[in-house]
Amino acid sequence: MRAFEVVEAVRAVGGTLVLKGDRIHYQIPEQSAPLVDELRRHKTDVVLVLRERQRRQALRHLLPYVGKRVWSPAGPGKLLVVEDYITVRLEDGTKKRWYNPLAVIPYA
Repeated sequence: MRAFEVVEAVRAVGGTLVLKGDRIHYQIPEQSAPLVDELRRHKTDVVLVLRERQRRQALRHLLPYVGKRVWSPAGPGKLLVVEDYITVRLEDGTKKRWYNPLAVIPYA
């Protein structure tokens, strides 16, 4: 079983996986306990799969804010692009790109 298959198998049986740092917190039904061994065997790759899913979810979260004001590590600006990266036009007219979607926060 590969890492993404382990993640899908856990979800298919009604289990949950939550990534906190490099630790995987899980809830798996008792009858599916062998999946815990698979999680342990593929921990490093499962962490990568879960991180990528978190990143994609964060990118989708930003889509409604395209064209609106956001806060970025370089200051306030307008969200221009949400793809595999985020582009923000800052107030001084320069554009900055970030690959971590959590770096950009929509104004409330």
